[in-house]
Amino acid sequence: CSTGYIMFLKQLGNKQANIRIIWLHGWSQTHSSLLQLSGLFDSEVENYLIDLPGFGGSPTPDTVWGILEYSKALIEWLQGLPKKETYIVG
Repeated sequence: CSTGYIMFLKQLGNKQANIRIIWLHGWSQTHSSLLQLSGLFDSEVENYLIDLPGFGGSPTPDTVWGILEYSKALIEWLQGLPKKETYIVG
């Protein structure tokens, strides 16, 4: 990513499914806070649980990030995924 920050992610569920859910954790949380909830959909969808930059397994940005920077990083990452119906839960 041109932002220079790779987000840690865990890919679970049915990778052949036509639907993908991206799970975004809350502030001061990590992807693990959503593991149990996302597991309810494992047989029907492809789940991506990510740690946003500065949280969990993702590196901390060199500058203070706000909503704009996190949004840009997420959009850039999403553009690299194969096309598929995608929902974001956060």
